[in-house]
Amino acid sequence: MDISSIEIFQKSHRINSKGSLAAVLQLNRAFSRDVLPINPNDYLTDKEGQVKGLSKDNCQSILEEYQIRRLLAAEGGRTSRGSVGLMKDYATLINEKQPSSEDFGEIERFWIEQIRKFLTVSLSDWNRMIRFRLPLPWGICWTKPRNGKRKTPAQCMRELCCSS
Repeated sequence: MDISSIEIFQKSHRINSKGSLAAVLQLNRAFSRDVLPINPNDYLTDKEGQVKGLSKDNCQSILEEYQIRRLLAAEGGRTSRGSVGLMKDYATLINEKQPSSEDFGEIERFWIEQIRKFLTVSLSDWNRMIRFRLPLPWGICWTKPRNGKRKTPAQCMRELCCSS
């Protein structure tokens, strides 16, 4: 399958936030296990305000398969405003393209790569934040870990910049 249609979909739907990335990753996995054509109504909750199956735990379990241990989205895309519309549009795209199971795997790897890019904070980004006195994301580092020892800012920076 030509992945360019997925790239175009990503750009046209602005899938570059944690919620939308988490949602589309989980939708891709769910659609890959379903019978084509996808019926979008099967993925709506009873009140039709959310997408069934989207959760933090589900998202993190997929990410774990790719050795990504950082939290992507606390709600797993479930409460993102555009998740229902995104799901319907993504189902339309999948129904048009009729991907095989191998194609779904390739598409999932594409989304994983987009997530890796999202989670990566380069040193130049850190330098820019420091130079322009932008707020640094230390909050995630200062939560007390299980062993009771807090990480230093340098440890946090290494973790954010150098881990996947």
